[in-house]
Amino acid sequence: MYVFLWNLLTEHCGSMEKAPDNEGTEFIIAYMENIAVDYEIELFITTTRTSTVSVQVTAPKYSSSINEQFTVTAGTVRQLYFNPGLRMSGSSSSSKGILVSASDEVVIYGVNKERFSNDAFLGVPTDVLGTEYYAVTWYPASQQCELAVAGVIDNTVVSLTFPASMSSSVTYDGVSYSGGSTLTATINQFDTIQVVNSNADLTGTYIHSDKKIAAFSGNKKTTIGTGGSSDHLVEQLTPVSTWGKNFVTVPIPLRTTGDYFKYIANEAGTTVTISGGFSETFTLANAGDFEERLIPSTAYCYVTADKAIKVVQFCLSQQSSNELSDPMMMIIPPVEQYGADYTFATPRYSQGSYNNYFMFVVKKAEKDGLLVDGAAFSSATIYNDISVGGTEYVAGYISVSDGSHTIRHQSTISIFGGYLYGQANYETYGFTTGMRLAPINTVCVPTTNVMGDGYDNDCDGLIDEEICNNGAG
Repeated sequence: MYVFLWNLLTEHCGSMEKAPDNEGTEFIIAYMENIAVDYEIELFITTTRTSTVSVQVTAPKYSSSINEQFTVTAGTVRQLYFNPGLRMSGSSSSSKGILVSASDEVVIYGVNKERFSNDAFLGVPTDVLGTEYYAVTWYPASQQCELAVAGVIDNTVVSLTFPASMSSSVTYDGVSYSGGSTLTATINQFDTIQVVNSNADLTGTYIHSDKKIAAFSGNKKTTIGTGGSSDHLVEQLTPVSTWGKNFVTVPIPLRTTGDYFKYIANEAGTTVTISGGFSETFTLANAGDFEERLIPSTAYCYVTADKAIKVVQFCLSQQSSNELSDPMMMIIPPVEQYGADYTFATPRYSQGSYNNYFMFVVKKAEKDGLLVDGAAFSSATIYNDISVGGTEYVAGYISVSDGSHTIRHQSTISIFGGYLYGQANYETYGFTTGMRLAPINTVCVPTTNVMGDGYDNDCDGLIDEEICNNGAG
């Protein structure tokens, strides 16, 4: 049946090509400052390939002693540990870029952990990096807001334009930068820059360059909401070119406090509408402007915008020992960028093990086909309807054990959203388990439709082969 369907799709949609996504053969990443330097930083590497993939991890400008070489295959995950000195510190420049090279496509996750201070990020391969990003941090912060960039190509000119609303200046290389001003520097491959601000929000900082760069943002450690617990926050930022207009949000499992969300614009006059268990419409006046909302823990929402936006979810501080958690931040990919399968490994709690949960969004008609490690989701799984805006999605979560897992659909042409969240006493992590990274937010030039290439070939605002794959035309 699947062979017949695949042949049918190939006949009508053209030859199959690999869509741009978070899988890649080269990554350059960096780790921002955490509360201490007692724990080693961690890197997880896996693959969906059934053949053996050779991997090398180095820090070319930091230390020649960092040179890990190994192999991975589908379903296996390699966990690496590195000296915490690889973390950046303060507003400074360094050469702490980490290079991951592979003979075939791999998936990577970075974990930046100290005692009761941890978060994780999904790595973005160099082939889908961009030249425009917007930073996202939490404020008011109990510890500094921070952002970082890593050089991918020599002689790259990087500019950081701070939001006009930034109430306290940033000092870098002896120069003070106030709100609305621009910091410009030239970096080479594997060079890194970190900028911090303890007294103002860096959300909306426009990070732009003349060549591709990797960008990160978050907080050294912070509380969120009224609880007393604090945690490190980090995400590797996705390029503006990959932002979208349609999102489904899922509340953090087993919380009753609600979740904060930030909605960031890259164009002036962007109108955002939230519907579902929470309803509101607002307009973001300028590029880099954002709004922040506390959404109830019972609300599964559908978010639309008339221009592309970024949506980021924040978990609140732990408020009771009956509701274990801690702050974390997590990029929410647009529906347009959902993937077809996700392989990941659960990080380890600094004091033992997390309670791990896979959060998902899938079309209602396709929910019964979701598989975890080849088995159907538990019959006890709750699927929450998101029946607004003409959508037919459901969302929820399942518990997953420590270790590596693969989530896919029994139909090879179904796509869905996935996130991994872990909770423990005063410590939490969360990250998107994968996403497409097609340049759907760019000036579109019509091209020949090729199945699986992940591009909007006919410039209708949608990824064409996804429509074909799902039988809509």
